[in-house]
Amino acid sequence: MEIRSFTSYSEATCYLYIDGTSCYAIDAPESTSGALLEYIDDNNLKLEAVILTHGHYDHILGLGRIRERVPSCAIYIEESDSPYLLREGNLNLAFLPSSCSGLFYGLPEDYSFLEDRVGPFRVIRTPGHTDGSVCLLLESEEILFSGDTLFSRSIGRCDLGGDEQKMRESLKKLLSLRDETVVLPGHGERTTIGLERRKNPFLDGLSS
Repeated sequence: MEIRSFTSYSEATCYLYIDGTSCYAIDAPESTSGALLEYIDDNNLKLEAVILTHGHYDHILGLGRIRERVPSCAIYIEESDSPYLLREGNLNLAFLPSSCSGLFYGLPEDYSFLEDRVGPFRVIRTPGHTDGSVCLLLESEEILFSGDTLFSRSIGRCDLGGDEQKMRESLKKLLSLRDETVVLPGHGERTTIGLERRKNPFLDGLSS
């Protein structure tokens, strides 16, 4: 088992979970899609799926490029966030100046809704940043891909289609995990549940 990360510009981090010759991508930022695909090709890996932690532009704009190169890979998103994959509309925030929306092309029209498990991951539904935000847990390794729900010393904002009360309940779910659980967030550096429990001011007053 190996996990690689791909980060560029101010966009989200894409994580690649590798098990043998199979791999899964968590999120699909546009600016990292080229490096991701090059790594997959250079190492003769099979991309089984792209799993989206939510539908904001900085997590989805690489989907067109990925699907173009790997037509067989599945794409998973929580049902509540599936409208974010529509080319029309502003839900995914691609209208923002920071979105590099000129690179926005070819969002796939075929995708699957997340169930309780996908591949090696347990899906933890964590609405708050968006209604369909999820975290992905590798239970045997105690590794959590937290998307834009939990960051090092911070949490995801709730003013772009989110809900503060739902975020609080979602963070309580994450605090039920063991302190040793490694957290790989959608932006920024890795952390652990225990460290955030002690140091994250946004978790004050929350309990699992």
